[in-house]
Amino acid sequence: DSGEIRILDSEIRGNRGNLGGGGAWVNGAAELFVQDSTFAANFAGPTDGVTDANGGGLYIVDTPFEIRRSTISGNGARGHGGGLFVTVATGLIRQSTVTANFADPDNDGHDGGGLRLDALSDLDIGNTIVAANTDSGAGGDEPDLSLAGGAVQSLSYNWIGDHTSVEAEFPLPGTPGNPNVNADFVGDAAAPI
Repeated sequence: DSGEIRILDSEIRGNRGNLGGGGAWVNGAAELFVQDSTFAANFAGPTDGVTDANGGGLYIVDTPFEIRRSTISGNGARGHGGGLFVTVATGLIRQSTVTANFADPDNDGHDGGGLRLDALSDLDIGNTIVAANTDSGAGGDEPDLSLAGGAVQSLSYNWIGDHTSVEAEFPLPGTPGNPNVNADFVGDAAAPI
């Protein structure tokens, strides 16, 4: 068993992960705790321009995690999850910002410019911005959140730019410009926020 990993008051910037996890790759740790930190300008994918890799900012597998008061911005992945790729893990994101990340620049069918949740047990998101991310894959249809397994739940007060792939979890408001039933502000592909 691995121990707990704590990333506090840190900036992880300008790194490349050839196999994934441009900023950091965490696999099988007892827990990952990130607070008051920034993952920026990291990239997942080798320099060959062809091979896919996931998790530009952060790749989390088989590790419970919490991300609080942190920013994941300007990261990219040649595969899924420009900002964050999560698989077989349970997590919480609160009071954080996931923006300006990109996935799949070669447009070969990957998703989740901001977050890719793949075979995820559970993710709770509260007081968090996930917006203005891009996804070139499959028509660019899941730019902010890509849900490919497991469940995601709103803890309220989120700003979700485009809810494509998480429409049930982050429904549109009854009146545009107002919060939805969970007190989240939510946009869609036709009118992202």
